[in-house]
Parts: sequence; C-alpha cells; structure tokens
Amino acid sequence: MMVVFGWCMTGMFAVTFLMMGIESLVYERLVKETQDMQHTSVHIFKQIKMKYEGMCRIGRNVNNTRNFVDKIMLSWKICGIRYDILRRFEKLVMVAFGYTGVVAAMYLYYKRGFCRECVILSAGGIMVGLALKMWEITLDIEYKKEKMLIMVTDYLENQMHTGKVQNVQDVAIVQ
Repeated sequence: MMVVFGWCMTGMFAVTFLMMGIESLVYERLVKETQDMQHTSVHIFKQIKMKYEGMCRIGRNVNNTRNFVDKIMLSWKICGIRYDILRRFEKLVMVAFGYTGVVAAMYLYYKRGFCRECVILSAGGIMVGLALKMWEITLDIEYKKEKMLIMVTDYLENQMHTGKVQNVQDVAIVQ
C-alpha cells in the first residue's frame, strides 16, 4: 500500500510541478507579447482587440476595460482545458497532498498503531504540499498574470481608444 501511495503522490507532484512551470513560461511569453500589442500574433490578444474595437465602433462604451479583458481571458483554453480550471487544479493538489498524507497516516495508525510509516506519511504529504506552494511563490504566476492584464488594459484604454477608434468616429462625423 505504501509503495502504490508513494508512486501516486510522486506522479501527482511531478504533473503539478510541470504544469506550474509551463504556465509560468506561457505567462512570460504573453507579457512579452503585450509589449508590442499592435503587432501581436497571439490569438487571444487579437480577439480582445477585435472585440474592443467592435464595441467602440458601434458606439458602446466599455466602462471597465479591466473586467472586459478579464472576462475574455477566462474563456482562454490551454490544450482544450480552460485556464482557470488548471489554476484551481494546482491549488487543489497542494491542499490534497497535506490532507492525503494525514488521512493515510491516521488509517495506518488505526491498523497498526503508532509506527514510523505514520510519521513519514503525514510529514511527507504536508512537506510535498508546502514544496508545491514554495514553487508557486518562486514562479510568481499571479504577478505575471496581473502584469499582463495591466499592459493589455493600458493598450486598450490609451492606444486603441484614442488611436484607431477616434479616427473612425471622425470619419463618421464627416460623412
């Protein structure tokens, strides 16, 4: 039982560790793309720009650009899975490691009494959960996401709204 449990925990740890690393790399790329939003090649940014420009062209004001961008980003998918579900999965795995280690230790204590494996399971589960949390803090994914949202919002509010869309309104007035 201990061997199967150990391999399952190791597999979940490896998958979550890699998912967080890939997610961090994706956000680094998105942050770099936002520095030149006018010539971006990222599909989600093109979609955001087109929707915002369309809203401005039909005369509908976007009162909260940040929420507008955030709403579209919530529908963003990586490998067919919505991004927010991936984030929840990572957090769930972190908590699950701690609980699983403690529950497995309590089960073993119930079956055998106090033993070395009880301590290893409970401490190991909690330590793996904390290790994933430290990895998340090190990657600083939330900061990268926040930076990307700020840069996209800034582009839409300052360059899109005052640039192209203003010229479209001037053409409409002349006609």
